Amino acid sequence: MPEAMVELACCDVLVPEVRQVLERLGREDLRITSFPVTCHLPRAPTDAPLSKVAALLERDRDVIGFCFSCTCLPQLEAERAHQLRLLDGEIHGELFLGRDATERALAEGALVVLPGWLKRWRRVVIEDWGFDRTTARQFYGESNTGLLVLDTGVTGIDPRDLDSFADFCGLPVEVRFVGTSHLEAVLGLELERHDGRVREEELEQALARCRAAAAEQASIVDFVTGLAELHEEVEVVARLGQLAELLFAPQRVDWVPAEQGGAADDGPQGSRVSVVGGRSLHVEVRLLGRALGALRLGDVAVPAAIEGYRPMARTIADAGAVAICAARLLEEERALRAALAVKVEELDSFVSLVAHDLKQPLTVAMGYADLLQLEHSPPLSASARQLAALIVDTVGRMGQLIEDLLVLARVGREELPRERLSLSALVRDVLEDIDTRGADVRLEADVELSCCRRWAREALLNLLSNALKYNDADRPSVEVGCVGEESGEQGRAMAVIAVRDNGRGIADVEQERVFDLFRRLESSQGTGGSGLGLAIVKKAVEAESGRVWLESEPGRGSTFYMTLPRGDPAA
Repeated sequence: MPEAMVELACCDVLVPEVRQVLERLGREDLRITSFPVTCHLPRAPTDAPLSKVAALLERDRDVIGFCFSCTCLPQLEAERAHQLRLLDGEIHGELFLGRDATERALAEGALVVLPGWLKRWRRVVIEDWGFDRTTARQFYGESNTGLLVLDTGVTGIDPRDLDSFADFCGLPVEVRFVGTSHLEAVLGLELERHDGRVREEELEQALARCRAAAAEQASIVDFVTGLAELHEEVEVVARLGQLAELLFAPQRVDWVPAEQGGAADDGPQGSRVSVVGGRSLHVEVRLLGRALGALRLGDVAVPAAIEGYRPMARTIADAGAVAICAARLLEEERALRAALAVKVEELDSFVSLVAHDLKQPLTVAMGYADLLQLEHSPPLSASARQLAALIVDTVGRMGQLIEDLLVLARVGREELPRERLSLSALVRDVLEDIDTRGADVRLEADVELSCCRRWAREALLNLLSNALKYNDADRPSVEVGCVGEESGEQGRAMAVIAVRDNGRGIADVEQERVFDLFRRLESSQGTGGSGLGLAIVKKAVEAESGRVWLESEPGRGSTFYMTLPRGDPAA
């Protein structure tokens, strides 16, 4: 670990043991600052160790502090907790004995000292404190019953120092070997904690830098992504200029459009960026080898970084190229839609005009045929009357065909509002316009719908008409109802509506073709109809984003299914 990150501060009697522990931990690089021992000091000033440690803190160093037995460092730790950390168990030899053994020794009245203290006792007790033998024995005798010397195995114990101090203070002596393993564990753990805090701070700083960079990149990405939401080329070009000003801070930004309709060349497929004069950028916006225009960025704010700007400018230009092409395609689509709307309007007018012109002579022919039957029926032969009836029927079918063609041409193309309506109301409305021929028509299960009334009615009208028209049963019946629900486009709830009859049924080979234009089945021969009814059903249902299908068996009836949007219960 670099020296500047953490230093150790301890009283001078602990220096030999601390150095040995650092060697075993492989941390000889750590610097040790020591201060004079103040253990058991009754009258000396309490700020003795503070000056050196405070000097370390003033240099903005992280410090791990510990001593053998004093109360000075805890006072300083409370003031500078963000820099100074004390080892757990620094009082009365706890770093060597451990908490339990230390508490027992103190409870028994032991005066706990290290070999380093024995080497200094005369200078401290006699010279600094001013104790004589009588004073020392009185002082120690008040609270101590014996002298406990902790042999760490690092500093040798001089028997003369031991005997002289024991005699001077009048205490019996016990020497206990403790080693430095406990100090090693405590100091090693605190160093690991410190390293972890440092790494955590470094990671937090790196994370903060990454977040700042990510936020900057996200803003650029959002800016570029916003290009896709622009529908006009001029808006895209303006946005590119704003982004260039934001990123490169040029003195001027110019857009030079490329010639429209130019062919792709053999150059790079994407955009290309060149440096002009060491201070400006020429950004050619290209897509698939075709030039769309160029951004000229004059005199960027930081010319020294201009080479580093090239990749970013190319990325922005590529995004702009896509947005410009998309805007041009949208413009073409708008023009095509406008032209298509004109053509559709012209076609509608033409269809209406043709239908009117076709129906007028049919109406006249129908009138003459009816007049012939009413006024000249008796004189006519049976065959003539039959021909007149055939003319009326044929003209009527032709008129119905024209009406069905008009409906088919318009269904789904007219913008009609959606309505909330019930299936039951729709069925009643349809039954008012058709001849049920005595059939039993029942609504089995009602449902709320949200769709265009005209197209939903047109689909149901044709399905019910067919169910009644192609039914030869003795007791014809038709059942209508909602039989389920399915998910449509964009997850919209679609009601599955079934129209079930007991009529002729449809062969498997014919079921795939029933919704084709002018498709009249073999089983429908001899029954009137234009062959457009089911085609109208299919188109009307698809106009509501639904689908239509059937299940049928010859002689056992048919069931036609269609899906229509359900009404929103909350609406």
